[in-house]
Amino acid sequence: MPKLLSVLLHRDPDALVEGLDAFPPESVPDPRLVHPFFDLMVVSFFIMLGAALWFWWLRWRRPEQAHGKWPLRALLLAAPFGLIALESGWLVTEFGRQPWIARGEMLVSQGVTTQTGMVPVLLTFLALYLVLTAGLLKLLLQPVLKGKGVTAEPGDQHVEP
Repeated sequence: MPKLLSVLLHRDPDALVEGLDAFPPESVPDPRLVHPFFDLMVVSFFIMLGAALWFWWLRWRRPEQAHGKWPLRALLLAAPFGLIALESGWLVTEFGRQPWIARGEMLVSQGVTTQTGMVPVLLTFLALYLVLTAGLLKLLLQPVLKGKGVTAEPGDQHVEP
């Protein structure tokens, strides 16, 4: 949309928006770090969207197949891509705004914390997320591990565990 960035940045449709070439090279983010994570974020979205659209299309057009083995496997395969998209989006943000911590206000080197004791906090969160992931996988894979599989009878509106 023409002039939208000028309005967003300066509240003036005719204002000049400087590009990265207007800044010294040492203060410009490295696109080799930003671009792959942006691509991963976008691909993750389309993987999740594809699995969801396929499930809902089947549910609409062929309800007896919506809870079959392959649509549910596709949803299970697509599920981790939400976290992958979230983390890769965060990396796009972090790598993309380098070297500024706040545009024009502070360099990252000035904003690094001097706080000690961060390693136990990091390890605690890591352990918590690993336990939550293991619990989620156990719940999601419970029917498969018990050998029951997931089947749907014609006319079923839900799946029994």
